[in-house]
Amino acid sequence: VWTLYSDGTHTEIEQKFLEENFPFLNLVSLDWNDMDKLPEDTRPILKKYEKELIDYAQRVPLGKRFYYYLNHRIENPTVFIDSDILFYHKSKILNSVLNENKKGWFTADPSWHCLDSRYKANHEEQMYQINGGFFIFNEDLKKMESGLNFFKSLNGEFEYFSDQNVFHILFRDNNFMPLDPRIFILDSSDQFDFSYLKLPSEMAIRHYTGPVRHKMWQKDWKWHLNLK
Repeated sequence: VWTLYSDGTHTEIEQKFLEENFPFLNLVSLDWNDMDKLPEDTRPILKKYEKELIDYAQRVPLGKRFYYYLNHRIENPTVFIDSDILFYHKSKILNSVLNENKKGWFTADPSWHCLDSRYKANHEEQMYQINGGFFIFNEDLKKMESGLNFFKSLNGEFEYFSDQNVFHILFRDNNFMPLDPRIFILDSSDQFDFSYLKLPSEMAIRHYTGPVRHKMWQKDWKWHLNLK
């Protein structure tokens, strides 16, 4: 089963198309514009941060994703994925990753700068900063207070990486493990190069973040599918 969390920009025609053509897909789209209370199915711990979560979702697109991910119930190993990620030959390793006895997994951001400045001001550089584009949850988060209290401490002054920083705290508190950065690629060092950092046969996934998003189209579909 797939769940598509909409940021609210899907039109009625698009929603109807998805519902009619993808029966395995559950589309969730909330109207955040006039919301003053979180939905009834919200986790009790999130209700304590209701004002901050609504404000974040109404003001910042990533705030919607932030709420959706934290409120998603984990009944089976679950992959959370952004739309700018492609899968490659070595993604078959996910079969074994999903069956390992770990709390969860995340892609590691190669740079310390991809966290909130207020957090970095009070912490020394750490190994394996998390990236918000690809997570694997094997169970619900057990420890959430520290991350959510940091979120509340921002007092509505959000930066681009604020949500990513909260997940960074949550995953450290809940003993999540980094995925192998050699095949779960999050690197922009080839952004000005006509060649690719890795070949399809060498990758499990690649997250095509802003600096390298153009490379999703630099090669045709046969290249991405390792057919040539």
